[in-house]
Amino acid sequence: MTDDFTAEQSLVTDDGHIIHCRISEPDGVSRGVIQILHGLAEHCARYGRFAAVARAHGYVVVTHDHRGHGPNAEVLGHFADENGFDKVLADVGTVNSWLHKRWQQVPVVLLGHSMGSFIAQAYATQRPGSFSLLIL
Repeated sequence: MTDDFTAEQSLVTDDGHIIHCRISEPDGVSRGVIQILHGLAEHCARYGRFAAVARAHGYVVVTHDHRGHGPNAEVLGHFADENGFDKVLADVGTVNSWLHKRWQQVPVVLLGHSMGSFIAQAYATQRPGSFSLLIL
């Protein structure tokens, strides 16, 4: 764990995939939660400096490795043999639902960078009420 993130969380999807999340949470009440969707060939830890700055301004930051990305990827860049993009979207929903349960009283911001922006756009069309602000 780097100093930029304050905690980790693992979530299990319906198909048994484990989503590894990194969390950066300020002390006290937060202003909101920023859910980051990273880009192609990246990993969630890349956003540590951003998370530290956002935390200093009162925001929780939660990011996770997409399937096929990060240190736990079986095959780098490979979402799944079948319906990979749909599974990635479902993973975003799993994380987003957990965020809403964990931080019920604050808005959720969905931030997609690079490939993550395409994932965020597709997710936004499916679940438009699951976030307060979309940043691409």
